[in-house]
Amino acid sequence: MFGSPMGRSFGRDGSIYVQFPYLKFKSGILNELHVPHERSPVTYHLGEGGTEVPTDVKFSHHFSGEVRFSKTGYVQQAPRRTSFRLDGPIGHVFQLDCFWLSGFDAYDKPSKGSVHLGFDFPSRHATCFQIRGEWRRKSSIVENAYPVGGLVDFGTQIAHRKSGLRSTAYFIGQPEGYACQDHVLMITGAERSIPRGSDGPGMVFLGGWGPRGQAADSAAGCLAFLYPAGAAEGHATAT
Repeated sequence: MFGSPMGRSFGRDGSIYVQFPYLKFKSGILNELHVPHERSPVTYHLGEGGTEVPTDVKFSHHFSGEVRFSKTGYVQQAPRRTSFRLDGPIGHVFQLDCFWLSGFDAYDKPSKGSVHLGFDFPSRHATCFQIRGEWRRKSSIVENAYPVGGLVDFGTQIAHRKSGLRSTAYFIGQPEGYACQDHVLMITGAERSIPRGSDGPGMVFLGGWGPRGQAADSAAGCLAFLYPAGAAEGHATAT
């Protein structure tokens, strides 16, 4: 996912770009989903009301807060919505689930300046994993370091506030001269169970929510995709 130089994953104005070129199947479903008021895990049905597309897409979270899917040379209007600006608020940027990994191309020819993120999973041969991207302030990360004043490195251990479970997080800052120098993109990974009904490789993406702490309302929601279009039953769960 971040298999390209980070200068191409960020725009000079601070925008964030996430690409997904490695799945062999390119036909997918794009959708915009409503988020209910309940503060609990939500199961989405991605095929309901979605638009089928014949190509892979890029997810963009712009400095202004606009989020959308796009593809160079693809003219059909893809869903877009307004999320949070990148010059102050924090929040979840995206969640990506990849399953049956044999259907993904191996990333074996890294380009100069590429950043590689490695995660250790309990299973020897993980069949499904989830990558999450969160927009965090550098100052808050430093303030919460343990021990106080300890080193916060590129890849470091973090603990969930409620469960106490520990995991590896990667803090990725924008190149010097880019707009959002006070924030970093925090990337975490975890093993997940195969989606219900899945019998082949695929991926599910959710992104573009509102800022952390924003009350749910009738306009609350996110963007989503499902690849390939017929993967599993089109279900995804977010917390």
